[in-house]
Amino acid sequence: MLPSALSRTDEFETRFAERLLELLELPAGRDAFGLFILVLANAGTMPGLTQRLGPALRQAGRRLASLPPERMQEAPPDDLVVFRKLQDIDPGHPPQVEQRSAGPWQLQLNPLRRLRPARNSNAAIRELHRPFDERGFHFDKPFLEREILWRGDLDGLELRLLFNKFPFARYHCLALIDAAEHRPQFLERQHLEQLLQVMDALSGLDGLAFAWNSLGAQASVNHQHWQMTLCDTPYPVESASWRHNGGDRDYPLPVFSFDSVGELWAAIDDCQRQNRAFNLFLRPGQYRLIRRRLQGDYAVPEWSGGMAWSEVCGAFSLGDEGVFRGLGERDIDRLLRALMP
Repeated sequence: MLPSALSRTDEFETRFAERLLELLELPAGRDAFGLFILVLANAGTMPGLTQRLGPALRQAGRRLASLPPERMQEAPPDDLVVFRKLQDIDPGHPPQVEQRSAGPWQLQLNPLRRLRPARNSNAAIRELHRPFDERGFHFDKPFLEREILWRGDLDGLELRLLFNKFPFARYHCLALIDAAEHRPQFLERQHLEQLLQVMDALSGLDGLAFAWNSLGAQASVNHQHWQMTLCDTPYPVESASWRHNGGDRDYPLPVFSFDSVGELWAAIDDCQRQNRAFNLFLRPGQYRLIRRRLQGDYAVPEWSGGMAWSEVCGAFSLGDEGVFRGLGERDIDRLLRALMP
């Protein structure tokens, strides 16, 4: 039986906030700084979370800042660097995500997102398939157990939902299916069908969407995972004005819309066989595939954190306020067209 936290939006939202509070209350360990950053970044995405988590965040921030230097040095270097950059921020009032539009495009000011480690997201990627590397970073590491929002059996599949440490969407999670199989970030038809099975099971959640970054399309970790969000506002790529949705305007990138699994899989298989980078944006019963150039084949502006699924769907997360205020519709048009395969 599907738990209420995965079938009802209000229950999911409650569990999301309660689990973040639990992370702040865990005994301090090597991952304490990383968990603090995770909760702080998630709190900044929605005002309601900030109000609920603010007092606990302020207390946790003071506790970590008061640790002796030798204890601080036990933390992962990336986490410690980020934590020190946060010293001028009141954790009880983390920077809030701000939104504005530039023509059809959505812009988001998200100061904490720019602190995210790049991993593979800035590397030049030439192949969509790489073998899974047990020695590299992946989502089955024991220390990530604390970052799990929900884990359990879902119709015979082992589903894990992990918090996104640097979120840019509402209730932003990473979804892993049978993660212990250590699949690379490359799809077979059965993997796609498993994801659609999960999406169907969770379809009672308002605004549910899943997205995919292939290698070469800003996937930062070579361990099969999906991005999950409850986005109550449609993404620009979903607008009825675009030709791929039946309108009369051409989107800056080739977008293909499908309502059948067979057609969607054929398009994915074609991209993977031809080594063409792609992103997916999936809603229950409505699937979109966006083709784009391989990572490293186009120039990325200094202000950009990369061009992943959200950006090719028309929503940009920006860390610099000047860029956020100054970008216009034509700037975004040009950037997206630079990805034309």
